Amino acid sequence: MMNITLLYPRRDKNTFILLWIMDKEKAISVTIVKATDRDREFFRKVHHESYRESIEAIFGWDEEIQYRFADADFDTRNIHIILWDERPCGVVGWRDNMEETELGPLYLLAQYQGQGIGTKIVQGFIEGASERKALLKLKPLRSNLRARRLYERLGFNVTSGTDQYWFMEHRPISQ
Repeated sequence: MMNITLLYPRRDKNTFILLWIMDKEKAISVTIVKATDRDREFFRKVHHESYRESIEAIFGWDEEIQYRFADADFDTRNIHIILWDERPCGVVGWRDNMEETELGPLYLLAQYQGQGIGTKIVQGFIEGASERKALLKLKPLRSNLRARRLYERLGFNVTSGTDQYWFMEHRPISQ
């Protein structure tokens, strides 16, 4: 059984998010820190590893185009590096204002998937948006059914879509 403490993202885009996962063996820290330009290559790596299968299913894979898309995301999406016991294991980005937060990208290297890290990060964003009574939005690729199932399990609803994306929202509970 895991005991998780999560400090949720705040309006300050440089705020660290810490969660401690306690299992029978040891405590493991997951820390989220603002990316710097030195993290660009890691971002490209995790982008390509996480996205390749979904992108190939829709468009085929063009390495040069994907480098451009990854660099554009890195430069515009407020990217943070997810550290598992101080080792980079993924990335998360978001853009927000008082009314809404757009979450994404959220990518984890394969060996860190399925351990609840992504779920806990999304839950943190849900709580942070709910505290502000803000809408939380994201847009997984249509071909990424695993991501869509995760988001639906966490309370997101599909509001519309394109040939490539599902547009999903999590609305704060009205009080």
